[in-house]
Amino acid sequence: MNIRKIAQLAGVSIASVSRVLNGADAEKVSAQTREKILQVCKEQRYVPNGHMLRMVGRRANTMAFLLPGNNQYGTRMDENLSSAILGAEEELSRSSIFLTLAVLNEKLLESKAYIKFYQNKTVDGVLVWGWVEGGGDYLQDLIEGGVPTVILQGESVGVSLTSVTPQDREGQKMLVDHDVG
Repeated sequence: MNIRKIAQLAGVSIASVSRVLNGADAEKVSAQTREKILQVCKEQRYVPNGHMLRMVGRRANTMAFLLPGNNQYGTRMDENLSSAILGAEEELSRSSIFLTLAVLNEKLLESKAYIKFYQNKTVDGVLVWGWVEGGGDYLQDLIEGGVPTVILQGESVGVSLTSVTPQDREGQKMLVDHDVG
């Protein structure tokens, strides 16, 4: 089964089927035609090839969550990591975006796969967990590669990236001031 067969069964053009299935030029297909195409797809149990949709749509609808391996760079895994992963997944899923995890181990760093994820349209961007100064040159690689990147639970000293960091010191100070004061 392919879009030519779906178009034939629905009595519409291949272009209409393509527009409905990949979401492009939605205004060019009437609601009635869209319903007819979707009904034929349902009856035929046709699901478009996700890889083709990514190529046509120029989006992967997937974000990578890069996290350090155990004791990488002399740091330990943060206890808030699972909450951050679940929170990111929950927020991204609201926009039908998937989250994939990748541990920054030696093999991944040597192969620079974190750049290839973006270049081959496997992901649309990355969330970097716990990056620390001196943590390696992968952050600079991401910047130079034009990869949309957000640093979580870390600081991007000397680079212009969006980062999300907790206000631990300020929060503790407020707690002490409240309790003592």
